[in-house]
Amino acid sequence: MAAANLPFAGDYVRLYDLEDFEEHEAWVSKLFEPVRLKFFVRPVVPQDILFFLLEETDPSASVVVLAGVHPKVRGKIWKEVVIFRDLRMVQIFNIVAYGHQHYRSLEYTTDARYCLAEQQPNFEDREEPWPDWGRHEAGAPNLQLDDKPASVVMSRTMIRDTASDGSCGAGSQKKDPLDDDAEWSDGEPSDDETDIEKRERTVWEKSQKEGEQYLPERALKGLLPDAILQKYFIYQENETPWRILRGYPQTDEGEEDKHPDHILEIKQIKVAKVPSTCTRGWCALVRKHWLVGSRKPWYLLNMLHAPEGTPLHSLARTLVRLEDLSFILAWTEMDPREGALGDGHGRDPPIHLVELPRLLLSFTVKRQLDGSRGLWSLDHAELSVPLGPPSSARSQAAKLLEAVPHALMLETRNHQFFAIVPNVKAHRPHVQSDPFSAELVLERGNEKWWAAAKNKTFLYPVHASLSFLQTPTLASALYFMMLQWMNRSYHGVARLVSAVGTDTKYEDDEMQVFKHLGKITDPHPDSHANRLRVALAVADANMEWPWDLLQETAEYLIKIAHVSAHSRLAENDELRLLELCTQIRKALEAVGVEVEQLRTRFWGQWGAARLKRFAELLQSEKERQLANFQESQEIEQWLRQIVRKLRAAQIPATKEEVRSLTLKAFGDYQVGARTELALDNRSAYLERLGGRDGARPGEPLKLLCPERPSQSLWQTHQDQNVLLCSLFDLLWEVLGADKVLRRDVEEEEGPEIPMMRRLPFPMAVSTAFDICQGKMSLREYGSSAGTWAFLYSLFTRSMGVRLSRSKDTHAAHQHTYSSLLLHLMPGSRYHGVLASLL
Repeated sequence: MAAANLPFAGDYVRLYDLEDFEEHEAWVSKLFEPVRLKFFVRPVVPQDILFFLLEETDPSASVVVLAGVHPKVRGKIWKEVVIFRDLRMVQIFNIVAYGHQHYRSLEYTTDARYCLAEQQPNFEDREEPWPDWGRHEAGAPNLQLDDKPASVVMSRTMIRDTASDGSCGAGSQKKDPLDDDAEWSDGEPSDDETDIEKRERTVWEKSQKEGEQYLPERALKGLLPDAILQKYFIYQENETPWRILRGYPQTDEGEEDKHPDHILEIKQIKVAKVPSTCTRGWCALVRKHWLVGSRKPWYLLNMLHAPEGTPLHSLARTLVRLEDLSFILAWTEMDPREGALGDGHGRDPPIHLVELPRLLLSFTVKRQLDGSRGLWSLDHAELSVPLGPPSSARSQAAKLLEAVPHALMLETRNHQFFAIVPNVKAHRPHVQSDPFSAELVLERGNEKWWAAAKNKTFLYPVHASLSFLQTPTLASALYFMMLQWMNRSYHGVARLVSAVGTDTKYEDDEMQVFKHLGKITDPHPDSHANRLRVALAVADANMEWPWDLLQETAEYLIKIAHVSAHSRLAENDELRLLELCTQIRKALEAVGVEVEQLRTRFWGQWGAARLKRFAELLQSEKERQLANFQESQEIEQWLRQIVRKLRAAQIPATKEEVRSLTLKAFGDYQVGARTELALDNRSAYLERLGGRDGARPGEPLKLLCPERPSQSLWQTHQDQNVLLCSLFDLLWEVLGADKVLRRDVEEEEGPEIPMMRRLPFPMAVSTAFDICQGKMSLREYGSSAGTWAFLYSLFTRSMGVRLSRSKDTHAAHQHTYSSLLLHLMPGSRYHGVLASLL
């Protein structure tokens, strides 16, 4: 069933073979081979996937297409791989069926920045750093040969009136002026229907051959920018050969605009030589046709396939810092018929407008005073992207953006610099093999983040001294602080603390950045100090901190000797902080008593359900909105009662703070003994230092120490089994069962005694590693006797160990080494005869 829904391979007849590539094709295997080894070879798949190319590849081609064939479906295209030489990128498309037609849908890429469909790179913690070829990879190819699901096609026979220019491209007799005149395509079915037969069509035939049908986003994913697919309803003309698609604008409510000022016309053009692949094929011409006024139509420029060295390619390379290519639209007013763009030999088209709709930004190309073309912002007056070789001032200003990989430098005519930064959610995954990594992964498509963000971008002026960025708003300061923190620039974070201080609650866009600071789990001493400085800066705003203040304060005090001067807290700040911690501890104790009383009142199975419901209402705003009146009243009264008791005990707390404390109490939160000691000792020290504890001069300060852990007597471990066992048991362990039961055993037979007289230092380290890994053991039958003989030789000094630079073997060093090997061996406490003998 799945094979019937796949297209035939056609001209893809040349097997992908590393030894068969020409010199000009070496870049194909260099880019695709890592991807193939990751997804399409055993053991990832049961059988290696074969890929095929066209018979010949043009040396000037910058894009090569491969056809992947599933082992169960020979001769049909299962995956389509597009390899871009200039962008160093691989894209994998899945062949999907919709309405008895085949479409390509993007499912994987090695660089999500240059895809026309938005793909989110993985921002989860990882064991190894990203490979160079997959630093921005996203998605994963579906390796299952699934049956294509049934699809419902929606057609309408009424098409909105549009002014035709005579090149509609519909019907076998209507060709576009850009079409190749040669008859090479077998994709145009013949139309032998007479006029009488057309008039006598049934309702079903009209729905199939007239009007247009709706195309879902998945059918065009990766072929048209998401900026178009998400803002337009795409319809395909039903009349053969289905070469016309139209895009109708959507309203903010997601409905089709009844009175649009424009529509999109997407035409498929037969091209004798596609510029990027240098083969004949099909191209798409996207035109924005204006329905009001006499404006000239706009034509969408293909930034993905722009040749390297052209202005369009440079524009794509520049703007992907701000936004993915899927949400960048470059338009020109030049008709492609005038520039002969179809054959790839025309002049570079002028760029009249560049839109970044998600960021609410737009740029235009203007002529500079020296005659060169520059990219100017239409939203920020007199700001443009700097051109030409970087000056010393621009290079110095660019160093300020090291922590902001998605920033773009702008400048005025007077060479004043600004940095424009998109307000997107950033993540810093933890890399186990590189724990100090500062690599960021941007989550550009987070809808919740976009909905709360009032400003889609931040504009940071560069100070005249070129030494720092100015933060004009509170939200911009918080966002820049977050990026500096993720870049481990703790000095920069400390300088921004005063800019984020407030005594009122943050707005929604500021609050989401503030909460995201809690995701930066960095145990660096300066990081602990900066969290405390931020907590003090917003202490009067009655906001919940995104971290555990008690734990952070204790960690700061424990690591205070390693805190840098620029992040260290002053004495007054420490006293204020310890006072806040004391209030939190008292509030936690009081709230814990209330929770225990609630648990006493709600007992049994019914009570457990009520307590669970209480916790859900405390934790989720959505659950509180869906709760009935009785539940809402009960939880609100209980919270107000706790607030009154805390105020009576002179513990200031708001209802939101009490809600957070009760959640901790429900989760059996406990302040660790280590944390309590650190807080109490520091408070006592500062009080004595300031003379506030009433102690006499010279009176010693008593500080509390943590409880001594239970003492381990591993070095005095005794095993007396060898004194209790029989001679037969001892021979059984030493000689083994195959020899102890034989009558002809020679006296010399037994475990192999090491013949080496002195163990060199490298072998000593290697042996210790093997023993710690369990490769040598006293428990495994067959190797235990040899291990025992090796350790016995070390203890009796019949074999020496060289552990120092001296030529002689030190007896004390050897005994310590032997004892460590015995006790570090997995299962060393196993009460066996051999271990007891040692």
